[in-house]
Amino acid sequence: MEQEYQVHTLPAVFLLEAKMPDAMVSGLNTYLDELMEQEDRISHAGTLVGQIGHGQQLTMDHNDPRLNDFCQMSGILATEYLKNFGSTGNNIGERQIGIDELWSVHSYERDYNPIHDHGTKTIMGISCTSWTKVPQQILDQPTAGSPEYNLYNASGDSDGCLAFNYGINSLMDV
Repeated sequence: MEQEYQVHTLPAVFLLEAKMPDAMVSGLNTYLDELMEQEDRISHAGTLVGQIGHGQQLTMDHNDPRLNDFCQMSGILATEYLKNFGSTGNNIGERQIGIDELWSVHSYERDYNPIHDHGTKTIMGISCTSWTKVPQQILDQPTAGSPEYNLYNASGDSDGCLAFNYGINSLMDV
């Protein structure tokens, strides 16, 4: 008996990773250092779940000319992300890319973000994250997937790392 069928691939998630140019990281750090020193800086903590007791969560002005390169790069990467999403057969049509909110999280030892998601103003909203300063003890940890990486015996190998949870079985999706 011959049966007709179709297979529909439903990917759980797409992640896009890029390395920022060193000059862009330096410029962002200069902007953020100046922002931290401003008396009139605006806390973004009231809309964020971060448990940041030692650092700060600050509103960034994505229209500030000093952030033009970063915002432009973010838009280009968002466009590339959508192209890949569209290549799966999803009809994304024409989309306008724009930044809705931009904030910084200055976190220190014992600060953390609990598991959460990001709401967006549109059904196709995209969230991104960037790191501009990472403590040496985090950089010295084994990389996930390497033979040295170990989640057992209080190894600390995932300290300071971001975990993406998705789908119905996400235990090993870190």
